[in-house]
Amino acid sequence: MLQAWEAGLGDPNSSHSMLIAGPPGTGKTLLLAYVARDTGVPIHKAEDICDRQNPLPDDPVVLVDDIHLCEPTDVMRLINVCIERGRIYVFAGTGNPRDWAGEGAERLDDLASRLSATPTARLEKPDEALMTEAIQQMLADRQVKIAWDVAAVAAMRLKRSFHAVRQFVEVLDSEALERQKKIDKALVQHVLASIPGAIL
Repeated sequence: MLQAWEAGLGDPNSSHSMLIAGPPGTGKTLLLAYVARDTGVPIHKAEDICDRQNPLPDDPVVLVDDIHLCEPTDVMRLINVCIERGRIYVFAGTGNPRDWAGEGAERLDDLASRLSATPTARLEKPDEALMTEAIQQMLADRQVKIAWDVAAVAAMRLKRSFHAVRQFVEVLDSEALERQKKIDKALVQHVLASIPGAIL
């Protein structure tokens, strides 16, 4: 979906805006980071952008992480401002986007309809192939290379979450830098043994 969204940036008939939703640890923030990298705009945290004392950003693409933490009225306000300014928005949050519209008497039906109509990337727990790719990508972002088969060794043993991948990558990068050695399966096994909370 990300590739299709990026392709739509050049299509005047595309709505552009997108939601990224799913359970914790499924890579929502990681996907949002890729959008930030490709568009050159910053990611805003929900607590900052939904604080009415702070001015709303005028970025060409407004990226917000943890949007589910915002009050529904603030989400609606942000969407309306983006539309008025002709801005694209990409929001990432936990759960079903319709739930971001609130509950009970405080539920905003207009917001629920707006969110339901926005293209949504629904993320689930990553499989081994995606975990392997994420390890390679996160290390590449640190200017570090790792062979696919070596990354796959870690992917097989890590918990199925991008939080576990990030923890592994941080420790692996630190160990490789300290030892001044190429990342191989032995180093991967050593790092895995040092982070028992991140493995299956």
